[in-house]
Amino acid sequence: MSLTAGNNSVTSQSDYWNDDFLPLRNAGKSILKVLRSDETSTHGDLYRRILSTTSTTSNTIPSDADPINHHYFSDGRWKHAQSMPLPPFLQEKLAKAKQYSMMGLFPEAELAWLTIDDSIFLWTFTRSADGELLYFQVPSQQPIVSVGIAPPKQGVFRELVEWCLVVTTKEEAMLCALARKENQALSLIRTRFVIPSDFVSFISITSTKAGRIFLGGQDGNLYELDYDLLVQAQYAADDAAKTQRQLDSFYDGSAPSCPDVLVEKPQSAGLITTGKRVFDNLRAARQPPRKCQRIDHSKSTLSSFLPDYIDKLISSAFSSNTTTGGGPIKQMVVDDERQVLYTLSSRGWICALDIAEAPKVTLAAVLDTAATARLYLEAVSRGKMYPPQTYNQREGILKFPGGGEAAQAGVGGMEGARNILKLAETNKSSRRRSPSNSILTPVSIEVVPTKESTRITLVAVTAGGIRYYLSSLTPNTLNAGPSQAPFGAPRYRSPWKPHTKLTLCHVRAPPSMDEKIGSTTSHSPSVSKDHRVDAACYQMGVFFVAFQKTGGMDSNAGDILVASSPDSMRRVIQQYKKENVVKTTEVAPGGVCEAVSFPMSMGSSNNQVVTTLPGGRVWDICPAHSRQHKIMSLALRSKTPTDTELGFGMAPAYVPPSKRRGKEPARKVGRTGPVGGSALASQSSYNQSMSSVALTVFSNLLFSRPVREGLAIQKPVVKQEERVSLYRVSKRSGSEGYSLSAADTKTKTSGSSRSARLSPWLLSPDVVPLNPLALEHLNTTSNTVISLNAGGLHYFQSPSTLQQLSAVILAAGSNVKSDPKVDQFFKSYGYAEGCAMCLQLVIHVETSQDHKELALRAAMSRALRPTLLPLPTDDNSAQPVGQNDPWVPQGYNYTSSALCDALGMVLARLMRPVWHKPAVVVTEGRTLKRGFKSRVTPAKVELLLEDDTIEEVRRPLVILQQVMSRVFGKAIEHVPLTRSMKTSNDQMDVDDEDNHFLTRALGYQRRGQVQSLSESMLRPDEAELLAQQIEERDIHSFYRLLSRTVQLLGLLSHLRRAHSMPDMPEVEWGLLHGITLEKIVLTKEGQERVESVLNSLITSSDSLKSAVPTPSAEVTQLAQTFADQCYHFFSPGSRYAYVGFKCAQEALAHPIGQSRRAVMVKQAVEAFKHAAKNWYSAPLITGRLLQSGESSGTEEIVQRAREGDSPLAKACDLLIELGDVAAVVDICLLTASNFTGKKSSGMELVDAFPSTSRVHSWEKGLYHRRQEMKTQGNGQSASALGTNVTSKDGNETCRAIIFYHLSKLLDAPIQTPQYQLGESMVSVCASSADMEFLHAFFNYLFENNLKDVLLKIDSKDLEKWLVEKKKDQPSLLLRFYHLHGKQLEAAQVAWNRAIGTTQELSLDERVESLVQALDSYAAAMDNMGGNQEELSRNKKMVEEKLMIARLQGRILQAMDSTKYEVKEENLLELSSSLLSPNVLFNKYAMPFDMFELCLLLLHVCRHDDASHVKQFWKSLMCDEIFPVSTRSERIFQALREFTDGSLLDNPVIKLVDQSSPSGDEYFESGRWMKGLEGRVVALGRDLIGASAQNTFPIDFLISSLEQLRLVYASVASPDAAKETQGWACSILVSAGVPFMVALTSYDQLVENENHLTMGGVDANRRREHLQNSIKVLENFVSTARAGLYGNPNPAYTEMCRAMASGNLQSGLEAFKMQLQALPGDVSEEEERLKAVENKTLEFYR
Repeated sequence: MSLTAGNNSVTSQSDYWNDDFLPLRNAGKSILKVLRSDETSTHGDLYRRILSTTSTTSNTIPSDADPINHHYFSDGRWKHAQSMPLPPFLQEKLAKAKQYSMMGLFPEAELAWLTIDDSIFLWTFTRSADGELLYFQVPSQQPIVSVGIAPPKQGVFRELVEWCLVVTTKEEAMLCALARKENQALSLIRTRFVIPSDFVSFISITSTKAGRIFLGGQDGNLYELDYDLLVQAQYAADDAAKTQRQLDSFYDGSAPSCPDVLVEKPQSAGLITTGKRVFDNLRAARQPPRKCQRIDHSKSTLSSFLPDYIDKLISSAFSSNTTTGGGPIKQMVVDDERQVLYTLSSRGWICALDIAEAPKVTLAAVLDTAATARLYLEAVSRGKMYPPQTYNQREGILKFPGGGEAAQAGVGGMEGARNILKLAETNKSSRRRSPSNSILTPVSIEVVPTKESTRITLVAVTAGGIRYYLSSLTPNTLNAGPSQAPFGAPRYRSPWKPHTKLTLCHVRAPPSMDEKIGSTTSHSPSVSKDHRVDAACYQMGVFFVAFQKTGGMDSNAGDILVASSPDSMRRVIQQYKKENVVKTTEVAPGGVCEAVSFPMSMGSSNNQVVTTLPGGRVWDICPAHSRQHKIMSLALRSKTPTDTELGFGMAPAYVPPSKRRGKEPARKVGRTGPVGGSALASQSSYNQSMSSVALTVFSNLLFSRPVREGLAIQKPVVKQEERVSLYRVSKRSGSEGYSLSAADTKTKTSGSSRSARLSPWLLSPDVVPLNPLALEHLNTTSNTVISLNAGGLHYFQSPSTLQQLSAVILAAGSNVKSDPKVDQFFKSYGYAEGCAMCLQLVIHVETSQDHKELALRAAMSRALRPTLLPLPTDDNSAQPVGQNDPWVPQGYNYTSSALCDALGMVLARLMRPVWHKPAVVVTEGRTLKRGFKSRVTPAKVELLLEDDTIEEVRRPLVILQQVMSRVFGKAIEHVPLTRSMKTSNDQMDVDDEDNHFLTRALGYQRRGQVQSLSESMLRPDEAELLAQQIEERDIHSFYRLLSRTVQLLGLLSHLRRAHSMPDMPEVEWGLLHGITLEKIVLTKEGQERVESVLNSLITSSDSLKSAVPTPSAEVTQLAQTFADQCYHFFSPGSRYAYVGFKCAQEALAHPIGQSRRAVMVKQAVEAFKHAAKNWYSAPLITGRLLQSGESSGTEEIVQRAREGDSPLAKACDLLIELGDVAAVVDICLLTASNFTGKKSSGMELVDAFPSTSRVHSWEKGLYHRRQEMKTQGNGQSASALGTNVTSKDGNETCRAIIFYHLSKLLDAPIQTPQYQLGESMVSVCASSADMEFLHAFFNYLFENNLKDVLLKIDSKDLEKWLVEKKKDQPSLLLRFYHLHGKQLEAAQVAWNRAIGTTQELSLDERVESLVQALDSYAAAMDNMGGNQEELSRNKKMVEEKLMIARLQGRILQAMDSTKYEVKEENLLELSSSLLSPNVLFNKYAMPFDMFELCLLLLHVCRHDDASHVKQFWKSLMCDEIFPVSTRSERIFQALREFTDGSLLDNPVIKLVDQSSPSGDEYFESGRWMKGLEGRVVALGRDLIGASAQNTFPIDFLISSLEQLRLVYASVASPDAAKETQGWACSILVSAGVPFMVALTSYDQLVENENHLTMGGVDANRRREHLQNSIKVLENFVSTARAGLYGNPNPAYTEMCRAMASGNLQSGLEAFKMQLQALPGDVSEEEERLKAVENKTLEFYR
């Protein structure tokens, strides 16, 4: 046996040990290989034995001396052990029998019985016959016809009733109870369950395990005795009791179904109920109602409506048309596994009935056995290779599983078949009226359990001793093998449902009894013509038959006993050629090969054989031991899962509902007691007759009724429940089979808190036939068979194979190494099997030490050696099939030693009972509703093994571990091929008994490397040394697996005991739900689950936050136990954590400021740091096994970790309470580094829990260190099989704990101690060297409204993070620079962002950045930092860029708000980048007539071309006025003249007639003036405010505006014209032009007009000019006066300056002189001017 690495990526021998779980997985593959090999063994399944033949190949040399398969070999294994005669009392009674007597055995109850007329006697056959003798006499004194036994029905009798005895007479059938009180003897009690027979005798009885009783009638019909108590109706009235029974059945019973919601209706205390009970008490003679009836399963639907006498007449007239159709039913057997009932009639007909759907019984098949067998034999006698087809419904299907050769071998060849047919015909002609005596007619049937065969279901034994191997399965199932149906599937989908025809698979003739036993070593199957079968027994291949010799004169002559057992010894000698060399080997014969014995034989002088059993006819034969041990049951029900099933991974953990809601679960005092909140009401009972109180008391004890009279009732004590448990451990264990309440029903159920449903193959594996040698270690006693006749009980024993080997070794003594018998044994069963059985003797508890030493020497001397041989030259390029071991050089074949193979066999067979079974199965509790209140009961926990069963499984494993440490010391004490191993050149010496027997030479020069050896051949010594190293690796891997399994079994026992301790916290069983022991032992995920359980138990808040400051003594003792006995699962991290919690709790018990508190805090911190270095389990740290499926917040992560008993979360809570925030950050970061692979493994555990057991140096920290993170170097590992909590999740949890506490501290008010701790924590976090953590830390502060705290951190790393990670939020970096006084950096950041092209920014964002840059430069200049000249230059550059950007924004806005047709790319260019002024002017502003923007761009660029400026201004005014209409020809011409010099093409000016209606679109309306004023004022303010005289030509504007005003005034009414006085100047003043400048410009306009006009302007024009000037002065004065009595304004300042300079006064005087020079009345103008002058005087005061 060689362990395969299973991963071709392993290219180095040293790499094999880097992964702690790789050796385990590879050892597990070898275990799996052995398990499957035992299941597929030819000798395992009876069907495969029939199928197999002697192996022959093309190069085999045939030999006439080789016996064929299916033969009998003389063995003498079965021998008579002792005989126990009937007790004298029974002998005396038997001699006085008046009518007739019967005898028989009840193997299931270990009872023998004897009927004498109307009496029956029973006694146990496992004790002395004088011990327990039970007696019962039929009250009617009718002779007993038949006797049977059945288990009691559930709920009818109390637990003290063990069996129900069924006794039938010709008139009735009655039920008696066999009860045992405590450890007393059995008592036989008559019950009231009696049914009449209705003139039908019941001649056979059988029962199911559930207690159903079937009766076989003389009329050939099948009946059932159905009994029950009608007390359930009364029980139902007590709803609380009913609910309690349902819960008890759910928790401790086997019923998988229980309602999810149980409703208790409140009891009605009304008059009716009370009155009814009163009447019941008055009715003293009232008997408990009962139900006992006979059910005829042979009746048709019509017959149930006919009168009885008509039904009887029909039955008598058509007696052959019964259910069985073959006469009276003489025997019945029940196959409880397949739920099939078989009946055997007197004519030899066999019927199969389906009883799965109780109470229904369905006839499936009827077989005329003799007729079918005759067809089979005829086909064999003719040498047919294939059986013929049958067409008669009563003839079964014929099948030759092993072909014609195997069929012939079973009956002695074609000649043997012909002889059997001849004997049958002879018998038929001589005894026509007795078909039951035909050698082909069955006289006995036996069920073949699934542990013997999954396809053969029944064995029938004929009167001639012939065995028929039958199957009730469908042909398809028979060919392919049965497969497990889904849980809850209907019966028709079950592979066990019987077919409509039975299949005859094989016929086996008995051995010849006409030959002398010692004359030959083998016997061909043959049927004797002089012997007939009286009794037979078949079980697990062992066939015991009692033959009666026919024609004898002595009626008291005994029967001849013949016994046969399956034989798998290598007896057949084969010769074959290999490389032209003839080689000889021995193989197993194959087929149904059996070793035959005549147990009663004794040698005589005349060489005759005496085989007669004294005592007359044998009545019954049965095995002595019918009860199956729990471990044996587990081993048999352990079908190995398929690769697909093994690949499903682990089931999700179960989380109780209270923990899902984040509540602290309550617990009650007793975990395993009743679930109810108070004691449930006791069950009421019926009053009994006062005349027989004693009988009533005993009957009440017998039946399931509470005692009301004769005994005092002990009422249950009602305990006050303080807390409610989360789990309740069931009394039922997996050794009895899980209850299937957590089975996957493939149906949707409500509720998210239910446990994960498990596949039926996991909860209830199929029974699998195994290689008999695989169970030898469980067969601790000899096989015993008992026969019963008038002479008494006769015991026959046969030693097991292991006992035979033990006897041979003991006989060999010191010569065990070379004893020929030992050699022959190893040759007969194979060297690997021989070594395996020797090891089993060594680990057997009852074996003496000397015997163990002899067995060990026998194995070591025949262990062989591992070999590494080159492949044949013609196949040198390929490795052997199934061997992909990277340690094996290319072109070589490795073969392990027989001892190494035996080690794997023993280990696999010892672990088979538990290996692929879930250690714990959890089913969610039930919702219990009482009135308006409801609660959830605890989850049901079913454990695989009880403590005693665990110890039985664990004990031999512990001994094997000790043996391995002694025998394979070199391979165990050190890891093979590592530096710790010492170099040695010694070779293996199996003769050295003082030291180690194996693995001496380990000095391979190329240690730690696997060279490519395919190019050059190894020397023989190199090949031998490498083979030894490979074997040492395999042995070491086996030891690791064995050690973990031993510790795991012990751990499960400790957990069970810990859960039952009231002072201990509850075990989190849900974490282990559905995980097999194989997954726990071999996988890292299983390791993490167990660590989480232990951590939760040791660091639970129940033990930490108790009344005492430190954990309880029970917790301390438990932690010490785990560290001492379960150190593979109890990690150093958990051990250090426990010390840390203990010190932290003690520190909290001391006041702040005490030195003891500081010392304990320091010790706690150190312990937690050590623990953090050893916390490598992500599920342990996160407190969960599965991801939530969506992103979780920090608080949710921490809360889940707390609820999941994360030691890190708990430790940080304590440290925060102690005020050590630096330690919180340190241990979290240390733990996080375990998931990122950034530091070395944890330090060695020292003085935390010194272990008293011997621990190898390589075991320290094993399975608890960080594994190679090939897929998770950055914490981004993929989800593991069975769990998707990864290293990334663990890392996130570590950070979340830091951030959670940090945010809680910073949320406190400033200047409080909590806030100061938060600031300290920020400093500690910011000083970390872990850049990933720093970035996560910065990001957390940023995203959780802690930006102020973030930006206050003075850190280069933060500055870099802001630059690289927060490019999209430059305001953070700017604020960071501002807070830390770095204005120049802030300005540069803002400027680069504004003009940069790498980022996609909007125009508004770029403008904002320019503003920020401008502000930063201004602040830098104010702080006098840097080169002031350069700062000023940069500031001016930013200002200009900002102005252009804002103009670009106005262009973009204009584009968006108008109907311009602009290309998409142009809009994108405008909206996302800063364009140059030239592009803006020439590409956008100018082509799209954006005259204001053109002027602004000219201003920014300092363009001083007056013609362009005037042209744009004229275009702007025209754009505002036009289109326009007018009725005046003069205005039309004036407007046409005004458009000269504009850029507008053909402005629209319409001249309409006088009849056109008036409207706003007419020039004469004056509406255009307001719009024009607004545009000029707005643009003027932008230009004048920036000192843009070159782009704001005042003279030109006043001239243009005045020109337009005069045109309007010429057609307007006088009042309207008067309102426009000073309009041009007022526009300029509103735009920001000073009043004096506007007046001067206006005066200059008039003067220029006067000079240009021939003869000067007229008086009216001058008067109008003066009126406009006065209007402007009035506005000037009124505006300035507002500043005189309020806040000063520009007009006030200008007024003061004009008054001070005298310019205003001189101007006023000039206006006066001009008024006086005008003709006409100017008094109004003078008064207005005088008023202005007077108002100006106010500015002198």
